[in-house]
Amino acid sequence: MRFINKITTVVAAIALLTSCQRENEIIEPVPLPPGGQGGNITLNVTPQHREKNIGNFPIDTTIVYIKYASDMMPSGLSAFDDFDTVRVVNGRSTATFENLTAGQYYLYAEGKNDSLAPKNTSVIGGAPFTIVDTFRKTYDVYLQLYSLE
Repeated sequence: MRFINKITTVVAAIALLTSCQRENEIIEPVPLPPGGQGGNITLNVTPQHREKNIGNFPIDTTIVYIKYASDMMPSGLSAFDDFDTVRVVNGRSTATFENLTAGQYYLYAEGKNDSLAPKNTSVIGGAPFTIVDTFRKTYDVYLQLYSLE
């Protein structure tokens, strides 16, 4: 009798597991807008070299460039949509881009670091950045720069 109970239990479990199948609806993700001007978002970019903010050592003439609707480096500096010179804001060296929308952006910075030998060592760096919010918000981004020498 025990053997029949075990077989019945296994058959019932298999029937229960295989009979409860449903087809899940495939939900396509909503694509992000391309990114650009006309939104509520502010982006504060702080260039860093060797994981130190540029305010901690002398970098002069650092410029941050931004490319809208792109996650790749454009072909040249003239292909960027906007730029800002780094300046000290609230004790931190930043470049600010305002009125951005949700979407993809590419950030790139060039500058010089006097604290490295030889003096005026060029530092550059770039990275993609994605904004997903559409509410009024400020993002603080740290962009790593690398020396060319």
